[in-house]
Amino acid sequence: MKFEAIKHKSFVVLGAKRSGLAAAMLLKRLGIEVFVSDISKSLEPGIVEALNQNEIAFECGRHSEKALEADVVVISPGIPTNAPIIRQLTELGKTIVSEIELASWFCKCRCVAVTGTDGKTTVTSLIHHILSLDAKVNGYKVKALGNIGQAFSEHVAQLDENDVAVLEISSFQLDFCRSFKPDIAIITNIAPDHLDRYDNDIRKYEASKYKITKNQTSNDWLIYNHDNERLRRHFERNATRAQKMAFGLSKETLSDFKNSSYIDNEDMVFQKNNQRETVMNASDIASPNFRGKHNIYNAIAAAAAARLMQIRSEVIREGIRTFKGVEHRLEFVRTLAGVEYINDSKATTINALTCALEAIRGDVVLIMGGRDKGNDYSTITSIVKQKVRVVIAIGEAKNAIKNTLGQSVDVRQAASLDDAVKLARELSVPGNSVLLSPSCASFDMFSSYEERGKAFKSLVAEL
Repeated sequence: MKFEAIKHKSFVVLGAKRSGLAAAMLLKRLGIEVFVSDISKSLEPGIVEALNQNEIAFECGRHSEKALEADVVVISPGIPTNAPIIRQLTELGKTIVSEIELASWFCKCRCVAVTGTDGKTTVTSLIHHILSLDAKVNGYKVKALGNIGQAFSEHVAQLDENDVAVLEISSFQLDFCRSFKPDIAIITNIAPDHLDRYDNDIRKYEASKYKITKNQTSNDWLIYNHDNERLRRHFERNATRAQKMAFGLSKETLSDFKNSSYIDNEDMVFQKNNQRETVMNASDIASPNFRGKHNIYNAIAAAAAARLMQIRSEVIREGIRTFKGVEHRLEFVRTLAGVEYINDSKATTINALTCALEAIRGDVVLIMGGRDKGNDYSTITSIVKQKVRVVIAIGEAKNAIKNTLGQSVDVRQAASLDDAVKLARELSVPGNSVLLSPSCASFDMFSSYEERGKAFKSLVAEL
């Protein structure tokens, strides 16, 4: 949407956390009327200070009539689509957009957008790392933004045509995208997640993810995981105007594709318009914080995006070799008495937990649980029996975990993460790994998966 079309419209921002504050400040800098409304009883002092300093009117503890009067509503990803305030705004015919959508209206730079159930943060971080190496030589700016930590709105005005925004985008952010169009879109995988928010219907969750390519044109690229059954079926049946690049682990299924990326006898291959090149040897990918089959997928996706942006293979190789992984994702913490402690707090889905177990050698003492998002724990019975000595269940989901997995493996329960870590030490023996991989949201016990992961690392350090 052009500035001329919105400069005389009024805006309300619902939700005054990081992305909401950034959206409000962007609109204020552009001279557009904006009001911030948050249902929380109080706002963080830093946010109140920023709103006051920028002379942005706000309210908290309710969404008043004033929140319903604006022409355009920018919604926080934390507000579900079926919330009463959204129903009211929809009935009033208001234009409702996400912060990602808003920022895209003012975007001049190249844009790579990453979504999927798992792997979003790793792929976004790895692309950012690779492009940053190239940017040091070629003099452009690269920013990792969106769901990864810094809001798109906070930086979009400072990014020029030669710069790059690498965006991690959740389904919640895509729900209210209308015209957002990345130059390169990546879908890492689709697996059941957030079903509590999508009426327990994975088709609604999938549909949200596919919005990332909805507005792409034939000048854009969609990179998708062909090994993921849901993605493969969807793009076999449904067209996208973007050029498609499929990626996976098998040459047999992908080498006949015009555009594809895959592994062939340990070589990572990039194939565009049937022209094949070797990017690197797959054995060079592994590092202590970047291991497992799922990270091979992540590396292939990131490398494909970088090659489509004309980044040389030697830069990609250097980027992947020097990438240290993502905090809270299979993060090595320490070895104590022959036992390795691993922080995988970012694993908030069953699929992420499965990937973690597949990546770890030896028997596992598994700490899992938290706020359930509609998980079916029976789907991991087989791999838990194969890899796990004992499960220590925590949080709101601990009874569901014990009831489902207790027939197949020893399941203990702990009242807190502190108790779980102490119990894990008692139950582990040399050669084991103690793995925090919750497969659940953190909000029953912690404010975020980051806080949960830091607490785990602190507790392990104190052992």
